[in-house]
Amino acid sequence: MAVNPQSPLDLDEWQEEKPVKEEVFAKSYLLELFPLLIIGVSIGMRYFKVGPWREVLIGGGVIAALVYLFFSWYILQVKKMKSLEFVLSILSGLIFPVGIAGIYLQYKSWDHANELLYLTLGTSGSLLIVSFVLLFFNASDEIKGTFYRNLIGRLLILIAILIRIYV
Repeated sequence: MAVNPQSPLDLDEWQEEKPVKEEVFAKSYLLELFPLLIIGVSIGMRYFKVGPWREVLIGGGVIAALVYLFFSWYILQVKKMKSLEFVLSILSGLIFPVGIAGIYLQYKSWDHANELLYLTLGTSGSLLIVSFVLLFFNASDEIKGTFYRNLIGRLLILIAILIRIYV
């Protein structure tokens, strides 16, 4: 007859807890799909030359920037991370609306809109390189790995949008 090596006091530690945080984390990814869908629709509108695609793109970009900032701050709990992750999160949250503002100002024929877009692309590219390097060194850490993968994904989306609209 086999004897359970745990005493009744160890039973709570032995039982698996329900992963509530993972459920919230999985559902939060749906928040990211909505602004990406709006941005995709605006790019399709531009391709088929239908309607006010720039306004739809700007609206989707603003919603995406707010959702990404919320996602980084609350869901990934950047407050608990080191200062480098905090700075990267805030910079990536700010660079998205700057890029959308650059597209809007180019649409309104502002003289320095191209310079703003170049600055946004350069900053996004720099953040992307830094994120790749940090992901390489922190790939074994589950929380930081997830953070850097999400950050890389957001930056790639921004760069793709800016290149597609700008070119």
